[in-house]
Amino acid sequence: MAGLRETRFSDVCGTVDELKRMLNEGPEARTPEVLVGFVQDCIHMLERMELRLGEFQRFRDEAAGLVERMQMIGDSRRSDGIQFAGAMMRRFTEGRALSAEEVAGLSEQAEEVRSVAGEMEQLLRRSKEVAMEVGRLYREVEGGRGWDREGREAEAAGMEERLAAWLPPSPHREQILDYLKKGRAHLLPAEGPPLVQFEDGGVIALSAVRYSEAVSNFVPASFDPSPRAQLYRGRKQKH
Repeated sequence: MAGLRETRFSDVCGTVDELKRMLNEGPEARTPEVLVGFVQDCIHMLERMELRLGEFQRFRDEAAGLVERMQMIGDSRRSDGIQFAGAMMRRFTEGRALSAEEVAGLSEQAEEVRSVAGEMEQLLRRSKEVAMEVGRLYREVEGGRGWDREGREAEAAGMEERLAAWLPPSPHREQILDYLKKGRAHLLPAEGPPLVQFEDGGVIALSAVRYSEAVSNFVPASFDPSPRAQLYRGRKQKH
């Protein structure tokens, strides 16, 4: 996938915590390459989230157009059809013989009922077409993430078995499976080993995913985050 970058945290928040810790505590690690790498991780995650926001914005714009189409379909003439049908029933229940003129009039009323029904069929067909377009838009933006309950259950069924060759060891295995099943992370299309993209933009190879209790965040196996990083969350520096 073009432009894809594996990050050292699953979100920008954890990345900034560690970056601030290094700035404040770790002069020996403050090489330009290391610091730039963390900033590049942040930029990459912002860009990944922007891509996803773009998908939602396209969904918004297209859905708005479909709502406008639905509003233009208009209402049915059901009340007219009921009125014609009611007049026919009242005449039939009188039990009197029908004159030729009445037969002609009742036939016209029956055709009016047919006309109303035909118009309603067209309204239903047009409404269905728009609703199907809305469904297509939903499936596109959902992207196989299993948002609905049935989708989540279908995705979760057999997930551990399907991914067994790439899943990390316990307890990280259970943590990442839980995120995948809840839709807080999803697998990116890849020819090789699966990559996990978290909802906050971070990307880590599935086999390398580790959950760090020290920072309450997912990180790659090759990276050991400092438990002191969260001490800098939200802290502003004094000048």
